[in-house]
Amino acid sequence: MRPIVEQPALNHDQSADDRAIRDIVSRAEAAWNAGDAAGFCAAMADDIDVINVVGERKHGREAVERGHHHAFGTIYKGNRTRLAVEDIRFVRPEVAIAFIHARLISRLPPGAVTSATRERQISDEMHESEARTTMIFAKHNGRWQMIALQNTSVAPTQTALA
Repeated sequence: MRPIVEQPALNHDQSADDRAIRDIVSRAEAAWNAGDAAGFCAAMADDIDVINVVGERKHGREAVERGHHHAFGTIYKGNRTRLAVEDIRFVRPEVAIAFIHARLISRLPPGAVTSATRERQISDEMHESEARTTMIFAKHNGRWQMIALQNTSVAPTQTALA
């Protein structure tokens, strides 16, 4: 096992970068709630990698946008989300990891969000689900872009302790 190496303290003021990343998350939330796939993907790098809540990997902003356009017209039609930034960790002055707690109100019953057959499970009632989302950002030419996103569903019931 390799020893854990402490990261040196970053010497630059991160407050403007922190605000910029929080603003990206806020705009992504607003676009999601408007069913706007292009707006949701606007701050994503062209070559972003996304692992969605069912474990599928999508590569590239165009593929991610196509998938969200479809989802906003089907399984997530009329849904609402709340993306709460829990923490932003700057790994380097130009690289940051944002930890997000997401709440989704949709027509997918608990457990259906993570099902590969979820399109067949849409109900007339609205249900709440939760996810932990990790977004990785890189700053290029003074502009922050999301370069990777991992979305993990929070189990609807408590799981056994490991």
